[in-house]
Amino acid sequence: MESDFEKLTGVKEAISGYTGGESENPTYEQVTSGRTGHVEAVQIYYDPDVVSYGQMVEYLWRHTNPTDNGGQFSDRGKEYRTGIFYHDEEQRRIAEASKAELNASSRFRKPVVTEIHRYQKFWPAETYHQDYYKKNPLRYKYYRYGSGRDEFLEKAWGDAPQGQKQSLKPDTPLKVYSRPDEEVLRARAKITSHFSRSDLGQVWTSRLSKTAGLAQLLRVKRTR
Repeated sequence: MESDFEKLTGVKEAISGYTGGESENPTYEQVTSGRTGHVEAVQIYYDPDVVSYGQMVEYLWRHTNPTDNGGQFSDRGKEYRTGIFYHDEEQRRIAEASKAELNASSRFRKPVVTEIHRYQKFWPAETYHQDYYKKNPLRYKYYRYGSGRDEFLEKAWGDAPQGQKQSLKPDTPLKVYSRPDEEVLRARAKITSHFSRSDLGQVWTSRLSKTAGLAQLLRVKRTR
């Protein structure tokens, strides 16, 4: 979700981190253990003259599965569930009304279970979690394809009318796979051959936790 929100016009920055727990400055390992009470989140700075809070709430719906209370896509656990942390009563009102409207629309067969809470404290995640999709584009695309996120979004929102604003359109799903020629495959093998099976498993686990989980909660602050 860090990558999704940074594509939205009007968003200045999206920071991966943790919120909702009681302990201070938690680590990634502590949060993902499920014992701290924190959830993985994204802190969003935006220009209200360009994009409204309501548009960003709608953008969140169109880039997550708000009916899943046990995690998000391949990430399982309470620390990955969706939620919105509001800063004032106006944000709370907008979020609650948007959630009620989505439930009434019957867009999903299941009810929207995204929790809405008052913001308390946000802890930025470790440096290696920030902008992972920019630093490791190949691994990020590999994760995204395997998570099932884009396939779900296409099924849920593909028939929805699309406006001009980027906030109304989820990422374009990946194209159907076609086998590259042998020269391309040999080149790819040279790139990936230095990873052991356990290394790839660690990369996969980290990527699931970082991207799907680290932006399931919406905290928004004005840039001025």
